[in-house]
Amino acid sequence: MSRIAVRIEEPMVGVSESGIRKAVAYTLQQESADLNLSVAVVDDAKIRELNLRYLNHDFATDVISFDLRNHEAKSDADVEIDLEGKSESEREEHWDAEIVVSATTAQREAALRGLDPCSELFLYCVHGTLHLLGYDDHDEQDQRRMHQRQAEILRGLGFETQS
Repeated sequence: MSRIAVRIEEPMVGVSESGIRKAVAYTLQQESADLNLSVAVVDDAKIRELNLRYLNHDFATDVISFDLRNHEAKSDADVEIDLEGKSESEREEHWDAEIVVSATTAQREAALRGLDPCSELFLYCVHGTLHLLGYDDHDEQDQRRMHQRQAEILRGLGFETQS
């Protein structure tokens, strides 16, 4: 059974640890997958820092997924966000992956498109989880497949989706 830890560093009205945990667990269930992962909700400054440090992209983004399953050693030499803000016992746990989502980006993008910011943030959580499960959005066909699947999952969670 999957373990899902959630850490909210940048609070949003309507977003709770249990809600994020439910969205990620539902996504894993719909894909018949089992992963131990943690989710961090951060601001644009933090996600920009991580995007630059690990992906060499100097801009804020909506979501970054770190697959830690193929790392040789799961220690503090791995992705730092995996350890930041966690208790000593959490640091010793085995995590397969880390998803980092930006509350700032969710609020901004939702306002631009007239959507609910919570729905946007949950979209990022589902999207990041699907990336960890092998979905990709680099070419048009893969993007269509991924967006269709995330829309199905979001509807299953009770969120309206934009076409």
